[in-house]
Amino acid sequence: MAASARVRDLAVLRLAGATRRQVLRLTAAEALTAVAAGALLGLLVTVVNLAGMWGALALLSIRPAVTLPWQVLGTTALACALLAAACATAPAALALRRRPADLAGVREQPSGPGRSHHETSRGQAAYSEAMRRTSFGTWPCSIARTADILGDAWALLVLREVFYGESRFDGFIGTLGIARNTLTDRLRRLEAEGLLRRRVYQRDPVRHEYLPTDKGRDFFGVLAAINAWGDRWLAGDEGAPVVLHHTPCDHDTEARVVCSACGEPLHQRDMTARTGPGYPARLLDDPVVRERFAPGRSLGEAKAGED
Repeated sequence: MAASARVRDLAVLRLAGATRRQVLRLTAAEALTAVAAGALLGLLVTVVNLAGMWGALALLSIRPAVTLPWQVLGTTALACALLAAACATAPAALALRRRPADLAGVREQPSGPGRSHHETSRGQAAYSEAMRRTSFGTWPCSIARTADILGDAWALLVLREVFYGESRFDGFIGTLGIARNTLTDRLRRLEAEGLLRRRVYQRDPVRHEYLPTDKGRDFFGVLAAINAWGDRWLAGDEGAPVVLHHTPCDHDTEARVVCSACGEPLHQRDMTARTGPGYPARLLDDPVVRERFAPGRSLGEAKAGED
């Protein structure tokens, strides 16, 4: 059961766009851990058995020479390590040898009369767990890549504070109530991804402030769109908690997502999607990909065979 679930997890990673090298790298790390654990377990079992044997001989007043059988210990540890390595690498070998979609089964088998609710839930859980084990930054999807950087609430709120004019570490803590280690992690990530840059504002001791780059400032439109959605669907009867004001025209405003060509608002029902030049060629023949990006298929349109 555990092995088949692991095969499915690795297959989902392949279906999501992970390369063979990434799957092998993940499996190698797991195999090294399994080898170490297996060797230690083998040594422990052998020592316990030898201790039991020596204890039994002592009860019989037999005093054997107390020497460790290193050959037995080594052989047992090696056997356990090899068994652990085989258990860790076999699922990867199977997942890489066969088609990912055939093994994953979670995106091509809708629940219905032929599939129990338990099986559906188990497949969805395996899919979710597999997704947590890989970086969204490798997915062939700009939404996933952005979520990999900014899909965390603290990261969004740190950027919100930056747009309000906050730039210093203690200031972020004061306005957000965020833990210092969490804030340090988010600031480092945003800096590493090029959304923020550090600038020294004090020399003794050295202190930095965090300022938005062009890449970071370009994210303001996304936050404005999130704000508009929240005002529409999450604000209570008292109304929007914060109102944006457009200084050049001197009017209160809210963000709208419009077509860059005609200026009309973008609605899901009016949209189609196709693969771009950056989509991996190795995935283009996958049935799931072909169905998703079929010519003329509107976003949100039910898949074939679904109501």
